[in-house]
Amino acid sequence: MSLQSVSDLLKNATGRTSQAASDSPNPSQNPSIPNSQINQSETPGETPTSQTTNTANTAKSNPQRKTRATRSTGKQGRTTNPDEPAKTEQGIPIQAKDVAAALEPNTHTDSNTPLGDEEIDDDDKDTPQVIAVRDGSKDEAIEQARRTKLALDKAVKAQDDGDDERADFYFTIYHSLLPQKTQPNKSLIQQTTSEKTFDHSTLIDTSFSSTVLPKRPHPDGVTTEVRNLKFKWGVSNDHTASGFAPFFHKNISELKGFLPLTIFNKEWQARALAWNTENRSKVSDEDKGLKYWGLKVPNEYAMSFSDWTLNYTVFYETMRFCYKFETLGQWILLHKANCDKILRKDGFMTALRYDIKIRTNAWQFRPIEDGEEYVSDFSKLKPETYEEAHGEARNNDELQFKTSNPYEIGGPREKWEATTGTRPAKGVQGIPDFRAIAPPTTAAPSVRAPLVNPTQPLPNRPAQAQHQRPGSGYQGNNFNPSYARGNGRQGNRSREYLPEPVIQTMNSPIPFCPEQQPSENVRHNLRNDKQPPSLSSCDDTLIEWPENVSCEMDIEEWRLALHNNDLLGEFADVIKGFTNGFHQGIPPHHLGRDWFFFTPPNHQGALIVREKIEESIQKEITAKRMFGPYTKQQVHKKFSFFRTNPLGAAINGDGSIRPINDLSFPRDDLIPSVNSFVDKHNYNTTWDDFRIVSKFFCGQNQPLLLAIFDWEKAYRQIPTAKDQWPYLMIQDFNEQILIDTRIAFGGVAGCGSFGRPADAWKHIMLNEFPLLAVFRWVDDNLFVKTVDTEVDLDQIVEQSNRLGVKTNPTKISPFLEEQKYIGFVWNATKKTVRLPQDKKFQRIQQLKDFLDPSRNFNFNEVEIMAGRLNHVSYLLPQLRCYINSLYRWLNSWINQSHPLPVPDDARIDLEYWLKTMLFLKDTRMIQNPDPTEIGWVGDASTGFGIGILIGSRWAQFQLTREWDDGPAPKRDIAWLETVAIRLGLLVLAKLGAIPGKVFNVWTDNTTTEICIAKRKSKHLRANEEWKVIQDRLVEMQIDIASKRVTSESNRADALSQGNRSNHHARDMVPIVVPFDLENRMFQTC
Repeated sequence: MSLQSVSDLLKNATGRTSQAASDSPNPSQNPSIPNSQINQSETPGETPTSQTTNTANTAKSNPQRKTRATRSTGKQGRTTNPDEPAKTEQGIPIQAKDVAAALEPNTHTDSNTPLGDEEIDDDDKDTPQVIAVRDGSKDEAIEQARRTKLALDKAVKAQDDGDDERADFYFTIYHSLLPQKTQPNKSLIQQTTSEKTFDHSTLIDTSFSSTVLPKRPHPDGVTTEVRNLKFKWGVSNDHTASGFAPFFHKNISELKGFLPLTIFNKEWQARALAWNTENRSKVSDEDKGLKYWGLKVPNEYAMSFSDWTLNYTVFYETMRFCYKFETLGQWILLHKANCDKILRKDGFMTALRYDIKIRTNAWQFRPIEDGEEYVSDFSKLKPETYEEAHGEARNNDELQFKTSNPYEIGGPREKWEATTGTRPAKGVQGIPDFRAIAPPTTAAPSVRAPLVNPTQPLPNRPAQAQHQRPGSGYQGNNFNPSYARGNGRQGNRSREYLPEPVIQTMNSPIPFCPEQQPSENVRHNLRNDKQPPSLSSCDDTLIEWPENVSCEMDIEEWRLALHNNDLLGEFADVIKGFTNGFHQGIPPHHLGRDWFFFTPPNHQGALIVREKIEESIQKEITAKRMFGPYTKQQVHKKFSFFRTNPLGAAINGDGSIRPINDLSFPRDDLIPSVNSFVDKHNYNTTWDDFRIVSKFFCGQNQPLLLAIFDWEKAYRQIPTAKDQWPYLMIQDFNEQILIDTRIAFGGVAGCGSFGRPADAWKHIMLNEFPLLAVFRWVDDNLFVKTVDTEVDLDQIVEQSNRLGVKTNPTKISPFLEEQKYIGFVWNATKKTVRLPQDKKFQRIQQLKDFLDPSRNFNFNEVEIMAGRLNHVSYLLPQLRCYINSLYRWLNSWINQSHPLPVPDDARIDLEYWLKTMLFLKDTRMIQNPDPTEIGWVGDASTGFGIGILIGSRWAQFQLTREWDDGPAPKRDIAWLETVAIRLGLLVLAKLGAIPGKVFNVWTDNTTTEICIAKRKSKHLRANEEWKVIQDRLVEMQIDIASKRVTSESNRADALSQGNRSNHHARDMVPIVVPFDLENRMFQTC
């Protein structure tokens, strides 16, 4: 068929000729309609040139009908003047077969039935229009509308699919099928309206007219019913209303079951309904409430803040207006207000977690009262649920996200498990399959050289870096660490956990051995690069490997010394450890059959001091304590599985750098760390801390001299067992592997492994020399002797050298009256202890820095400051309670790298620390940590006053009538019990308390007992008294400890009631009542 316009192809049924009407009569049509328009020609390029009137005779004549006027359509529209020829044009050339093919799948009408010839004219849109009446049956008009809708649907679908060419094709068809706009002819309109009108309802289908609307036959409110379906005039949905799948409609109607907030998203509702329409195989099960089979519901925990807000709006409107839950709508508004308060205080994630918990609980559980079941009222804020949500957000490090959801699409935690706030599985690469040599190609940027004998059996290879089918478990280049254990598929993690792939680039030397000839392409690349292969990659016979455990100790001298001092039986394990290495408690393990190694990168702190660490490593290699470096391929040939631990750096007291092996990395459950295998209780050792040294010196009554011995390279002198080496390796900064054969700094077993030889050495020194005591703290040793003992430090050093124990001459100090040990200066003769002057000034300056209101501090800075104050608290135990605010600050931290200002409670405590340090006497008496019992007991009553009893000495205080006057909160029994402690200290000072003592205080009041332990009280008035008590304790250089006594056994109870008959007047201790207490109480005589 030749090209012609779509309008000519799809002609209206009214365009039949009279001859066709007479030759092919159709009983369903009216052949006697006057003035029917006829096309005289359908030849391309021709136009109808005349109009005729069909006046065929019929058996029953119909009344004559006037012709409807039509407006001129410009180039293509017909004219109403019979003498003027009509003009038209071809239109858009579309093959007829294309139009038929486009509409064929949904078109089953007779091919002889034309569709109409009206076309659209966009001119003069604002002019009133008279739509040309389509002559023909109602079925033809319906078919015309159906085809129009079909063309539009196909056009929209093609547009959604991105096929613009196909969309334009269908839009052209659609526009050609629309009803034609016509220009009214005023003369004909006048003629038509002047004649007698009659009912055209039998000829015109007004349902397809866009301007001529039929009248509503019934007013609103009229109801009809057909087969249990009710129709009511005037009752309709809102134009924005959408529905729910049957599963959710049932749950909403009953307010039970699974009702996530995300189902109230309008876009999701539309897609869910469409899915439910196309997939109804499971609807029967869904209707029974067995399971939801519809479109996947979005995760509530992944909602953005805007989605959450919009969904809540639809949630409220749906429940309140669509389902008529008026009370529930009010609860929703109140609950949303509670969530908004939480959001402003703790951020979006806390509010979201609280919201989800509350709604889930409300739909799942119904409270029952008086036998009636009710919907749970969730309008009130529930503190327990809030605390749980806040705790989860804090633990998941979510409090930093104030108005955003890190788990939303595009968020920083998009691939995390949003419900639990856990990271995805860490992807880790293993070594590619060594048994299959990948041939190099010109397209590949790198090649893989053969690394081991192809016939050597090796563990199964991990997933290769190739294109894999979805669902194969392939996780890209980063192999999933949980794949080997449970074939689980989780997201990848940061590259900080991943070793580099064993793939050499064209610009780097390719390791190969002489007996394994590389391909010609490989040899060509080697010649082009002109780089000789590294020595570590060549013949393995040239590489030095540690074969046996070596030890720097003189094992025979140790054995002899232990035997001579009857210590060999107790410390036989030390000799065994020197010979075979000390086991570090690490069992043989691997991370899955596809894991050949685990080599995470070193920490950033190590990179900062790279040169010093490399210098230290070189010294260790020279001393044969470390071996290497090796490539990962070479180490894998030696060990089927090995792992390295990230290097860090620590600064020693003298400013030197000490490499630290982080054996606690990684710190989660996905990949077990080396330390996680070790039971620390199997590696206990002695620690001579502040308490032990203080107790020893307090028990001495003679002058003493002290000396310091430092065990140099303490850990590095102790070998580890050979089977532990695969798990204690390190990776240098060139990504090569070093085998460490000595105890690593950072291992759980390190202190215990070193502690056994150190304890044995200490016992040898105590037996070989007339020493009073030896105290050890890791590698620092404090020797104690009497003044008249003839032994010097040189003799101890000489004996240690014979055993092989090295010492640093710059860190030893001969016997003197004062020595620095564990950060304090001790004087055993005067029994005093103090902070070094430089340390005291440093702490004061550090406290001033923290009290600067313009400064913020990060987590590490606060943690270090807490540790420093905790160290000083050994000297000032009364101030330990003023460190708790720093620990609370640390526990509340979310992003540890984000600096924060000092909280108010921490600032108050630090101010007290600064005041105490400024007025502190440099020298303190060495305190005996064991409490001293002096029979101190106190009691108070609001009916009389306070009674204090210390041994047989007593004091009684009577309250005045104005004792509880003052602003709120009023003073009460808790305040009185605290004042009893304060007055007891005055009595104790009057009796002459010895500095450096800790005294027991007996009380029958639980609040007082707790306050003595915490040194703080939530009671405002009592807490003010505790501040005064703390100052007094520091001034007197004493401390107190609480003891519990029953009220019946409290010997001070009678004194607090005003009865002193059992006490002698000579035992009364008179004191001066403090000025701030004079108007509240007085001492009785």
